[in-house]
Amino acid sequence: DVNMRLAMYKKLANCKNLEEIDNLQIELIDRFGLLPQATKNLVQQTVIKLTAANLDINKIEANDQGGTIEFSVDAKIEPGYLIQLIQKQPRLFKFDGPTKIRFMRKTTANTERLEFVLKLLEILGKECYA
Repeated sequence: DVNMRLAMYKKLANCKNLEEIDNLQIELIDRFGLLPQATKNLVQQTVIKLTAANLDINKIEANDQGGTIEFSVDAKIEPGYLIQLIQKQPRLFKFDGPTKIRFMRKTTANTERLEFVLKLLEILGKECYA
């Protein structure tokens, strides 16, 4: 049902934290059964969006060849950590301007790409200012 789908999209977009996303996922599974991969991807994109906002990340772009993460000027990420990350893995990461890092990770599937970005955000989240 189109109206039901739009209502669920709106509920997902209005989630303010990971607990609300988890509760909505549980509700969806209770009402409709196991989620199709497209829905799982949408939920994971919402988790990425929320996590990025909490880290003051303005924009994330990812494709099958890699992508970029653009930080706000006031980002909570320790700059020294980004430098270390790039020095340790120069084939995977590099700076792309003063507020952007580029990652060169080839991925073949959306799920793989989303998982990589989410794991990267989790790593960056551990290196935030207190």
